[in-house]
Amino acid sequence: MKNLKKVQIYKRNIYDTKSNIHNLLNLLNMKNSSIKAVTLFLDSLLSKKKMIGMLQELQIK
Repeated sequence: MKNLKKVQIYKRNIYDTKSNIHNLLNLLNMKNSSIKAVTLFLDSLLSKKKMIGMLQELQIK
């Protein structure tokens, strides 16, 4: 009976560890995707700024 309880506790610990690792991976993926989103946003701002600069140069000429 004691061994069965130990096995159940062991199984639960393994399950908890698996879910913790899974949650950690999900958080890392979310962080990566949010960093990518911010990078894309900044890239789009830069390209818009470049385009505006080019248009202004054309207007000056």
